[in-house]
Amino acid sequence: MIFTNQSLDQADVYAVSSSGAQTRIGTVMPGRTDTLHVRQGAVGGDNQANIVARILARSRTPSSGLVTLSPGDRVQVTLSSDERILSVLPAREP
Repeated sequence: MIFTNQSLDQADVYAVSSSGAQTRIGTVMPGRTDTLHVRQGAVGGDNQANIVARILARSRTPSSGLVTLSPGDRVQVTLSSDERILSVLPAREP
């Protein structure tokens, strides 16, 4: 996962499986783009997870909704500057 944090706050990123299990997959500092690795166990048997960003010092927790993540998939996740939208798109190949 390529995670872009366009906000002014630190974002702790979690994968929440469809069964509700939460797995922290990384922290992305404000204005940065980092590559985060989602372990297979974080998405559960149905290969689906809700990507959630917990914003440091804020009560906001924007989420993506359920996304299918199969082994080897690359996705681009972007946290908007207003910290309200977490978008997920297929990542472009390098």
